[in-house]
Amino acid sequence: MRYTLRQLEIFVDAASDCNFARASERLGISQPAVSDHVRALERNLGAELFLRRRGSTAVLTAAGERLRQEATQVLEQGARLGERTAAAGRAVSLRIFAGPHIADRMLRAALPGFHRAHPEIALKIFSEIAADAAREMLQRGELDLVVFTAGAAALPSDAEVLAEVPCFVVASRRLAGEGELTPGEVARLPFVLPLDGAPGARWVERALEALGVKPCNVVARTQYLDVQQKMVEAGQAAALLFRESIEDSPVLPELRRLSPDAHGLRRAMATRPGDDRPELKAVAAFVREAIRQPRA
Repeated sequence: MRYTLRQLEIFVDAASDCNFARASERLGISQPAVSDHVRALERNLGAELFLRRRGSTAVLTAAGERLRQEATQVLEQGARLGERTAAAGRAVSLRIFAGPHIADRMLRAALPGFHRAHPEIALKIFSEIAADAAREMLQRGELDLVVFTAGAAALPSDAEVLAEVPCFVVASRRLAGEGELTPGEVARLPFVLPLDGAPGARWVERALEALGVKPCNVVARTQYLDVQQKMVEAGQAAALLFRESIEDSPVLPELRRLSPDAHGLRRAMATRPGDDRPELKAVAAFVREAIRQPRA
């Protein structure tokens, strides 16, 4: 079967009242042109669509009625596709900051669903920026939204808290052994800590002090949480890590928790005050749901 969308459009219009003269007026083409398109459609489909009687109004045949219903659906689907394509072509670009841990472990898996629901939004996620610098970029209008992790005392007053982030000291069983360890014994283990001055470094120091752990054998410092976790999993050092990261570890049975939870760390989101664009609200709702979503 061969036909064009234009033939279907003309047929559906003519079939609405079975009057070719009025159809030609509505469509802005001649009545013979309407007839020619319908006859071409009948030839290509191998079926008579209108029963034509001299001196009386044409009527749809059974085949014509079936085609009218099916062609209407095809044209409606084509119109919706055109609207989606046009919306994608008018995509609004939004820029957000989320650190590597949040971007990779929380947002990435949810992105396909977001893009399906919001083809009109082109979302660009920046990860390799310091959280403090990202918040400054937000105020300058260089970012539209930032989501970050910080101690409760360091949160900006206009930030929306999304979740608490429990942490604890963890090490490989090969490094820590199987026996109970006092905080002082934990402190003598090799430790990997954040870089001095890195976001969260001061909070980690205070959290360890609150747990009675003051590392005296720091073997490495790095700004990257995934590097800290890999050193822990390899049995090279202990570290204060997110509970959610350890629960996802592929070598979880080989790791030991060496402290109670350290509290006071928050995951938060911020936008510029007064920015109430609907596209930004959609992105904020996406981030909120992805971060608050219970983890399996």
